[in-house]
Amino acid sequence: MTELERLRVRVRELEEELAEWEKFGEMDRNERIHQWRRSLGVLPQVAHVAMILCESPGRFKNTDDLHDAIVASEESQSRHVVSVAISRLKKRLRARGITDAVHNEYGHGYMITPEGARQVRALVEG
Repeated sequence: MTELERLRVRVRELEEELAEWEKFGEMDRNERIHQWRRSLGVLPQVAHVAMILCESPGRFKNTDDLHDAIVASEESQSRHVVSVAISRLKKRLRARGITDAVHNEYGHGYMITPEGARQVRALVEG
């Protein structure tokens, strides 16, 4: 077997291993979304948006990225779903005493403050 053939075999092995890890990551993500959903008392789309924002507090996430994440998790087609999810998240957080945590800026997207992210994680992690 030539070096090239050995490398091709190794690439196939690594691709199979990567596919297995991606399945694990997908299950893990779905389990986390379920945990956030239960803890915040929101729909999966809203929980997913909250998770994404809390992954990088203080940094804006553009609407297209948030939409793509929701589409991947919920098969939604409408771009309006992001603004609805943000609105529901803000409402749920206000009901729990967390105000001014989520901000939007035209042309930049949505962001959660570091303090807001800390408070949301505290709700989720108990």
